[in-house]
Amino acid sequence: MKRTAKNFRTRILKVFLIGYFLIILTLFIYSSYLSKSYTESLQNSGNAMMNLYVNELDNLLRISRDYLNEIITLNTEAKILQSITTEVVKYGAAYELIKSMRAQLTLEEGISGFIIHYNGRYYYIFQDSMSFDTKKEINTFISDRIKEKQITRDWMVIEGTEKPFLALTYSSNETYITIVIDFESVTSEVLNKYASNETEIVFQNDDMILQYSPIAKWLAKEQGKDAPGSSRGNTVHDKYMVFSNSITDTTLTMNVLIPNGNVFTLQTAQYYVFGILLLAILCAVVSVFYLYGEFIAPLQSMTQTMQDISAGQITAEMSAKYDVEEFRQTASIFNGMMKQIRELKIQSYEKEIQEQKARLQYLQLQIRPHFFLNCLKTFYALLQQNKKRALEDAIMDTSKFFRYIFRDTFTPVTVREELNFTQEYLNLQKNSAGILIDCEISADDKVLDTKLLPLTIQTFVENSIKYARPNGKLQIRITLKILSGEEASYLDLTVSDNGQGYSDEWLKRMNEPDYHMEDGQHVGVLNLKRRLYLHYGEAAEFAVRNHYGAISEVIIPIPFAENLPAKEIESVSCNE
Repeated sequence: MKRTAKNFRTRILKVFLIGYFLIILTLFIYSSYLSKSYTESLQNSGNAMMNLYVNELDNLLRISRDYLNEIITLNTEAKILQSITTEVVKYGAAYELIKSMRAQLTLEEGISGFIIHYNGRYYYIFQDSMSFDTKKEINTFISDRIKEKQITRDWMVIEGTEKPFLALTYSSNETYITIVIDFESVTSEVLNKYASNETEIVFQNDDMILQYSPIAKWLAKEQGKDAPGSSRGNTVHDKYMVFSNSITDTTLTMNVLIPNGNVFTLQTAQYYVFGILLLAILCAVVSVFYLYGEFIAPLQSMTQTMQDISAGQITAEMSAKYDVEEFRQTASIFNGMMKQIRELKIQSYEKEIQEQKARLQYLQLQIRPHFFLNCLKTFYALLQQNKKRALEDAIMDTSKFFRYIFRDTFTPVTVREELNFTQEYLNLQKNSAGILIDCEISADDKVLDTKLLPLTIQTFVENSIKYARPNGKLQIRITLKILSGEEASYLDLTVSDNGQGYSDEWLKRMNEPDYHMEDGQHVGVLNLKRRLYLHYGEAAEFAVRNHYGAISEVIIPIPFAENLPAKEIESVSCNE
């Protein structure tokens, strides 16, 4: 089996990168293990911190519930409010109860206030720091729940305008006593004691975030992406590690957010590993850089030069400005060889041009005897018919005819000149061929100024006369028009007649691009085909076919200077 060759650069990079890859892979696995273990340890610490906050709040809620239960069941003033007595007595009992509650407010800072409802009246006491609007909002919420008889012995979340609260209401004999808890202040105190300034606590009621701070909005957005699956757990986001736990006997969930800047997460470890990977790759690049500059770059430059030469830029040369002596010698020898090749190629081109000129001269010489023979036949026919006047006209036309064909048949002439010559040729044939000829030319003024090879139109006209049907009127139509393309324009020449047409076998061979063999048939047409391809190359199109006679078409490019918009085509008769 043949081995696949590898370039020099690939082999060098392979040697270096395999070693670096093994080292990086080992570092990645080890760093991932350490980061995962460390992250689990931090998560356990975070959960312990969160449990501390939750326990502190649970403890306050338990104390508040016990205090409220004690008042509703054991307090004398509360029993008076529940009994049937005068309003004055109940007012005094409510006043005394409020005084005792004030003392409780002083002892427990987490308790925000109390509200007493009885017989459609209410009294409340709140912390002095609370605004009047907040007090009114809380009282309205409790009053509405009492009116709607939605009071249960469960903690209720009051989503206040300024901040949220927890409220618990106990009732007996149409007497309602409510305790209000500012749970945020409780956790804030614990947070200030045990956590850093960047740690945040955000509460949510079921799935609704209660606070309106930027961090609360961020958490709400993140939960919109990944809704919490349970009331307890922890997640790691781009900015924070979030620890969550539910508060007993409430619909609250506490979220403790610790910035990732203070937590070494698995993602952070991956960043570190990625940094190590980049550093290792940088070291590999630096290690290869010297070798690249000394060996790979010169080889690439040499390869590029050879590719340019292969693409046709034979004047390209290798640079000899290398530090390695072997590369300089190689470039010098290669440039010398290419110089010799260019000289040999120029010689080959010159030889080919000389051979092409010889072929062109041969074709040009081949045309003239062909016309000489036809003219002699014409003179002989007129002489046989004793048509002296016609013979004189024929001789004059022939002199003009010879003057035209003795010019260089590879120097283009205008369509106007070619048509005038064709007209003289038709005049000559009318006197000698003994057939009726009707010729029509369809062209515009601009076409008349374009150029084509001499004897292009006349060759097809001569072929039409030679193969005309006996005892019939020969109709020849010459059409010239300009075809506009995206990059160039072309002259489209079509000569059609109603004669015998081309033989099927010859027609098939003639439409083959490489067919140039002389077979004695249509010598002038074959000669014209060769001249067109020698002069225009593959840009020329040559096609012959039969349709109620012979149709011959040539398409040749128009030089840029002649490439102008075509005018309206006009038809003229060449019999005039």
